[in-house]
Amino acid sequence: MRKGNRTDWERFSEIMNRAYATNPSVLWVLKNDSVYPRRLRILTRYCFEKGLANDGIWFTEDFAGVSVVFELQHEKQSWRSLYWEIVLAMKGITIPRLKMVMKRDALIRKKRDPQTGLYFWMYAADPDKMDGVAARKMRDYFFHWADESGQFILAETSVPKNERVYRYSGFETYDEWRDEKSEMITWMMRRAPRPKQN
Repeated sequence: MRKGNRTDWERFSEIMNRAYATNPSVLWVLKNDSVYPRRLRILTRYCFEKGLANDGIWFTEDFAGVSVVFELQHEKQSWRSLYWEIVLAMKGITIPRLKMVMKRDALIRKKRDPQTGLYFWMYAADPDKMDGVAARKMRDYFFHWADESGQFILAETSVPKNERVYRYSGFETYDEWRDEKSEMITWMMRRAPRPKQN
């Protein structure tokens, strides 16, 4: 794994935009209309800037996989991430939907248990290389980091397949949020650190 930097924006955007275009949570957050691709790119840019602000952009060595992972206890905001958060609110989510999205995000933050640990915000593999190798490399790297530092890994997903994969990988669901209108479920998950091997 290698740290990402500002020069990696295009590759980050390429993978994330393709991988998250049909993600239920993304479709729920963004206004889905004729300019949805532009809205998705704005969301991706915000995630990139927030990841950079928290030293949390990661790529596999072959650039086939990318993730945004950082320590919650050191979460920061930069002027760039704040700017793109405002752009996202105005042009991605749109004002009529903003209150609903903010309410869900505030609830998830409040219920996050524990409030510290590695936050596995998002990850994606190049859709042209869906052999599972990139996903395993990312999983192994962050699991090792969490175990060595004695930290929980926290994540949320609204994709049923991903929820099953997380459970298979040792995560447990500690809470969930359900949108009554769309019936979309957001599972709040965590993985406890494993004891170090002697």
